[in-house]
Amino acid sequence: MNLYALLLRASEDAPLTLEEARTVLASQYRDYEGESGRKAFRRDRERLQAVDVPVRTSYHTGRPGVPGWYIPRLEYQFPGVELSPHERGALELATRMVDFHDVLWAPVAAAKLAGTNRRTAAGRADPDSGTDTIAVFVAPPALPALQRARARRARVTFRYRGRDRVLEPYGIANARGHWYVVGHEVGDDVPVKVFRVDVVQGAVRELGGDAAFDVPAGFDVGAHVPADLWGWGHESFEVRVAVDAEVADIVAADVGQGLTTGTLDDGRIELRFACTHRGVLVSWALGLGERAEVLAPLDVRADVVARLRALGGVDRAEGGPHAP
Repeated sequence: MNLYALLLRASEDAPLTLEEARTVLASQYRDYEGESGRKAFRRDRERLQAVDVPVRTSYHTGRPGVPGWYIPRLEYQFPGVELSPHERGALELATRMVDFHDVLWAPVAAAKLAGTNRRTAAGRADPDSGTDTIAVFVAPPALPALQRARARRARVTFRYRGRDRVLEPYGIANARGHWYVVGHEVGDDVPVKVFRVDVVQGAVRELGGDAAFDVPAGFDVGAHVPADLWGWGHESFEVRVAVDAEVADIVAADVGQGLTTGTLDDGRIELRFACTHRGVLVSWALGLGERAEVLAPLDVRADVVARLRALGGVDRAEGGPHAP
């Protein structure tokens, strides 16, 4: 038995008191008396809170005035999932093949999912486990605090793209390798906005208490986190990209739905589609290298040219085979 297990067994009406902890965990606290015992008990609670275990304070219903502590199960524990032996095996293999990249809470999370996967103390995949790592899972520092606030329906404040924001987090999702928090930004006319968690600057702080807002009925976080490359942002604009005929089918499949095509005089294929995020478009175009050229909008084309100059690809930008 350890402090974590005791706190998980406790409840809001019957929290764990210092005296009870000393009795059950005699070997852990036997060298501490009086104030030193209280400090040791507080130190151990703070260690749990440092890895985002929600340790709460309340008063025992049968002992008025005596404080105690507990971990709210509904807020902390993953709900029960019935998995078949094959499903559990697949999940365990998946957690072994993902490197959690020094995330402090990763070993606990992985253990909850699969129970027996082998990891280093920092959450890295065990090199001696005999399983190759196929993905690296990088969790932004702000993610645990946002997850906690979402579960408790608490408003949060954080700095994002140079501005202080106040958000009511409705949901959190992962798409194309990034975490996003979706919710209502207090004081903004847009009902629902999407924020990339790794762009959050500094700490996330809660404002007020729990149950500060209601999530809209039927809210689907997935509906606000598009699976395609082009759905981020609020204002849509048309894009024209010329690609070499040899790779046109592959590029068209990457663009997805809402695409129209045509053939240019030089034999290249022109793709037309809607996009709402300049940065995503520029990065995507650069990734295609000399196989693609952004024709419009002209300001996005200028961004691509500037990036090419910075990377040393000025020939293509200023007079390559397809330059206008």
